[in-house]
Amino acid sequence: MLAEKQRAVEDIAEARAEVSRRPIWLCADDYGISASVNKAIRELVMRGRINATSVMVAAPSLHRAEAASLNMLNAGARRVAIGLHVTLTAPFAPMSPGFRPLRNGAFLPLEKMLVRGTLRRADERVDCAAQFQRRNAPATQAAIAACSSASSARLRSTPPA
Repeated sequence: MLAEKQRAVEDIAEARAEVSRRPIWLCADDYGISASVNKAIRELVMRGRINATSVMVAAPSLHRAEAASLNMLNAGARRVAIGLHVTLTAPFAPMSPGFRPLRNGAFLPLEKMLVRGTLRRADERVDCAAQFQRRNAPATQAAIAACSSASSARLRSTPPA
């Protein structure tokens, strides 16, 4: 009987240890929105404070040098999961031709899009596809891992092994 209780205690301790080994994913959103946000996200990754980020390819501060900087984070032992943050509201511009409605070449603000009921699925899919293509273009492909699943308008990937 004592041996059975001891084994039960050991099983509970083993189960608790298994739970404690599960990774926690901390994702910093909006890489590409500004140089200062990009720098802060890279620093957080280097310090081991976060292990994932989502990239706004439609944002003004995602260019070849930023993609290279992000890519360098996966050169060593520490890895970062990099996903696509689909952007469908102002102040950003669509990446696909023909997306409507627009204001001065940019998406409408979220509240205007919702009030007008103009977040049309067809236009969303077309611009999401355009953002995904840019994400996989040679300029950003090396920096951003292949996406594996879609969730809440964000495509996420797991870090390379």
